[in-house]
Amino acid sequence: MSETFPFSCVLVLGERADGAWTLFAALQRALAPKPVLELGPSMDINPPEPWSRFGVASLHSTQRSYAVLLESGPSPCVIPRAFDAVLLVLSARRSVTARTRGFAHELSARAACPTLLCITECGAADGVPDLVEIEARELLTEFGMGGDELDVARLDDDESFDAVVEWLDRSAIPHAYAQELPVIARCTGVTFDGWRTLTRSQGIVSKTSSLLILDGTEAIELTVRALADRSARSSPFGLGPQIVRFSGPQPNVDDWVVDRAAAREVSSFEVVGWSVDPWLLDGRLVPFAVRTRRLGAATTARITALDSRPGEGDLVRFRVEVATPVGVFDGMTIDLIDDYLREEPVFSAVVCAEDSVGRR
Repeated sequence: MSETFPFSCVLVLGERADGAWTLFAALQRALAPKPVLELGPSMDINPPEPWSRFGVASLHSTQRSYAVLLESGPSPCVIPRAFDAVLLVLSARRSVTARTRGFAHELSARAACPTLLCITECGAADGVPDLVEIEARELLTEFGMGGDELDVARLDDDESFDAVVEWLDRSAIPHAYAQELPVIARCTGVTFDGWRTLTRSQGIVSKTSSLLILDGTEAIELTVRALADRSARSSPFGLGPQIVRFSGPQPNVDDWVVDRAAAREVSSFEVVGWSVDPWLLDGRLVPFAVRTRRLGAATTARITALDSRPGEGDLVRFRVEVATPVGVFDGMTIDLIDDYLREEPVFSAVVCAEDSVGRR
């Protein structure tokens, strides 16, 4: 990739009703008239699973090359990836909603990156952009994300969307190459001859990669035997599938496969959880299986709520203390199941970054 066009990965976060898809489409129009690289811009509105809830576009400004991901669905799980900028979308007609609080909760679980508050429908007769901006700043301040210093873009027409591109060119801190990011991937397919399909959140697997399978309480070392390199070249942003064959232990479907540099072994970690039963949040010891797939290893966990209003918006930040150290990485999605009572997860959660901005 040309040094003239450094790479940035941008997340557009917001509900369809708030205009997230409108912003996504407007970014394409704003960037389309710019000079085109040899490969040209491309777009896939319906990428393969498990990215079906994302819009994904590869776009270029005069200063930057962008991979833009759109998350607008009801699922509360943002992919575990190092983003260079986040565009949080709100409507001047709807203001802060329960889903907006959920988005803020997820963002606060991750390390800080530049965030732009995008207020759409500012020209609507029933729109109140001033009030929406105040409420959004208060929300993000509540989650420790510096709401008072937040940059804001009020959007109405295509010209106003140009301001978003200017902000991205100025504020997004690019990762020059996907190879510089630690690999975070999930095994999503197994073929009869031993090849595995890894769907990457970030990074590119190579024969020099030092990888681990994170399976419950185990961290199993992997050796890369062979690659289908055409898959890596087709996704220069380190996002999407890559076909790999390993020697020795093999990951199963739904196992996380991560770079050693991304993993950490912990006995205590913070998570953001969904649908957490109140009886779990009183700090007593309970038998749990911490798993990334159905056959996770069992341990004992003590769960303590960290939020002042646990459960509001069906989201809660809490600390998990486990008897047996577990391998995790920042942004990892896990299930906690009570083997003695049920097979289905008691709740799902995402592991907070160690330097997450929302810890309090």
